[in-house]
Amino acid sequence: MNTEERKHFWDVLLSLDGINIQKDYAALKPCIKWPQHLYRFRSVTTSSLDGLRMNRLYFSSADKYDDPFDSFLFINWDEVISGIGSAVQNSQDKVKAFDMIQTLTGVPADQLSLFFDSHSVQEWQQYGKNAVGSFRDFMQKNELSICFSEAGEGNGLNEVLWLKYANNHSGFAMEYDLADSAAFICGSKEKCVPCPAAKQHYPLYPMYYSNEKYDATDYAKAEMVAYLFSARFPQNAKDLITTFLPNMVWQRERIALIKHECHKYDLEWRMIYPNAFTLGNDGQRPFIVWRPSSVTLGMRIKQADENLVMALAQEAGIPRIYKCYIDNQNALDRKLIWEV
Repeated sequence: MNTEERKHFWDVLLSLDGINIQKDYAALKPCIKWPQHLYRFRSVTTSSLDGLRMNRLYFSSADKYDDPFDSFLFINWDEVISGIGSAVQNSQDKVKAFDMIQTLTGVPADQLSLFFDSHSVQEWQQYGKNAVGSFRDFMQKNELSICFSEAGEGNGLNEVLWLKYANNHSGFAMEYDLADSAAFICGSKEKCVPCPAAKQHYPLYPMYYSNEKYDATDYAKAEMVAYLFSARFPQNAKDLITTFLPNMVWQRERIALIKHECHKYDLEWRMIYPNAFTLGNDGQRPFIVWRPSSVTLGMRIKQADENLVMALAQEAGIPRIYKCYIDNQNALDRKLIWEV
């Protein structure tokens, strides 16, 4: 997708109200111009080799990406602070809030009033600011996705991406053919039945590049409240409090699908994990199983790494292996060195 097409996709994404999801998808789908091939550029590491051997693509948390602003919630702090001040000082709002909390928790309203009045407005504002800031970091750590690129005109020969993501041409690139539905193995085998990933839907979205920021203040406040209630109160309390919160459908997509314009040469596509807050104490990440249509070796890859990548690609059933070189026109090219 070119710059104008990505901008159109973004504008439509911003227009979705989340009331009718099927209607939203129907509006969004025509804006997405899927390429036939997507690429993942990798350094030679234990993790990348394991994924290659198993045809696994692991969802990564946004805080581990090279861009610290990736999936970063931009907060309007003036709005947060003034909103807390108004809520604490407005007696009518306080009465409504105390009545609702009393209904949910059984704590008498007069005790709640005494507790809130025991702290100054400035203290509550600082507490709220700290809570929203901490929750922003928490959400970035638990926003999971898989990143691809359409850069390379059908052959993955993108010098910028070989430098950035394949360790200066010494790694490898995996190519995925979107027209080959049989290569997407998740859910296609009998052993997939008990796996929760087999029942999930994994849409691919293009990244939008802009120096403008998407304001995630409302999303951060709403998700923080919902999370606190889900962690500390029974389900009926969570269900009740969420009825008072604004509709947050499509907010995760908007936050995850915008990056600074300096990254536009990545021509990125992103698969967003459908649920947030999925990393457990064991640190295990969810994954999908998708067999590449080819693997391309970097022209500076070490001989031992080349032998290892080739052996693992053959074990994984990947049908073609290429290697990069500089051709007679002094341009980056690749040649086929192995094929089933």
